[in-house]
Amino acid sequence: RLPLKPAPHGAAGKTGGGMGFWQCCCVGDAPAEGTSPSVVSSVIPSAPAEFDDAAGGMADPQDPLTVGMELAELRTFRAELLLDKFAARAAIDSLDLSDERWLRVRSVDYGPFAAHNAAAPPAERVHAGDFIVAAGAVAGSGKMMVGELRRGGKVDVVVCRPHLFVVTGLDKDGGALGVKASFHAKSNSIVMGDISDGGAVAMWNAAAPETHQIMTGDFLLEANGCSGDPYELQRIITTDTKLDLVLSRPMSA
Repeated sequence: RLPLKPAPHGAAGKTGGGMGFWQCCCVGDAPAEGTSPSVVSSVIPSAPAEFDDAAGGMADPQDPLTVGMELAELRTFRAELLLDKFAARAAIDSLDLSDERWLRVRSVDYGPFAAHNAAAPPAERVHAGDFIVAAGAVAGSGKMMVGELRRGGKVDVVVCRPHLFVVTGLDKDGGALGVKASFHAKSNSIVMGDISDGGAVAMWNAAAPETHQIMTGDFLLEANGCSGDPYELQRIITTDTKLDLVLSRPMSA
């Protein structure tokens, strides 16, 4: 087992100029006092994106025929990546970058993730939507993990399956959304940053179960039916009053 070196205190959650992040402060309205937003559960233990049904819904997390018992049991595993200069760039280009605690795998169609999958058993294949929670001896900072990948050589990464959840009926009426968000120009998601007291997100969290609370480091994948364009996601969460959101974070978080 390789030791994990946490990021220095305060390293996560700050935008890094070297990674080309845009920082936005999402301001809107908070839910009215006494209201309780609804929660729709779509947690998929260890299920890659291929298990979504044709109608766009989520697979039954308790159905072993759908998810596969082996995948359902293995939430975290190690993958060895052999990275020369070009493979390192391909690996980084396959990720949604973040200055928070982890990186999200955007694609496994080419590069070192595809090479790993070709030789790995099914339960240890990396899927789009999985998270990189450590790279080499580094954990706790997406920016530092990117630096570890960029250095190349043989890099062991720790992969974690996603915890995917849906927030419906988040109402900003009357106040601020209360969360800062950042994204990289090449990413297709937005990363949730600091959450302010008294905003709509904080009020949502007070009423929601822990599995559906919005946390710093969560990746926003969809907002009001829009996905894949971080600029449009930013616009929607900034300007729309009512929000239906799809978010993801590592299952081990």
